[in-house]
Amino acid sequence: MLLKFFNKKITLDCFTHCPYVYESFKLKKEAYPKWANDDLLKNESFNILYKNSIAVPLWTDLTIQVDTFGNVKYDLLQNSSFKFVLKNYPPDKYHELTFSNVILLNLNCPWVLKEKEGIKFSFNGLLWNYIKEVDKFWFLNKILSFKDPKSLDIDFLISIKPLYQGIEAGKEIMQLIPMTEKEVDIKHHLVDEKEIIKLNNYGSNR
Repeated sequence: MLLKFFNKKITLDCFTHCPYVYESFKLKKEAYPKWANDDLLKNESFNILYKNSIAVPLWTDLTIQVDTFGNVKYDLLQNSSFKFVLKNYPPDKYHELTFSNVILLNLNCPWVLKEKEGIKFSFNGLLWNYIKEVDKFWFLNKILSFKDPKSLDIDFLISIKPLYQGIEAGKEIMQLIPMTEKEVDIKHHLVDEKEIIKLNNYGSNR
């Protein structure tokens, strides 16, 4: 029984109040690269790396245009139950002189995640899935814990180039890698907006 206790699964609960996102853009276990062949899938080391990883699909079309002065115009797929927002971090948040050729942006996420054990997750880009856009988008890595519920927002850099930059909704651009050997189960929940507000205020009210 003791062994069973220590090997129990971790549950990652994912909440949204947007039916469109709940139906079409759930997180998915096993973020294997699309180029993984049968031989790789049988390789133990390869499986350890990817089997417990979680793919995160982009939940909106992301269309961005930047002019030579760094002004950003964007278009996001909108839905009646959730407002997608892209915001620009002030330059003093990321040392403008160091990154003079890029802009740091944040895309809000309709998923709020909770995991009661406090397991840490590495949140990083699935490079092989957006290789055509890699000279335009740089998705930033984070280490996250969801013991206090947290929205899975994405921070990324875009190059200041006067051209169109876009990624379609549904493309798996990020992955969550649990920093544990325990298996992770994902449970998705469609809730009302009041429940999302309650989850977002959970940590500040304790």
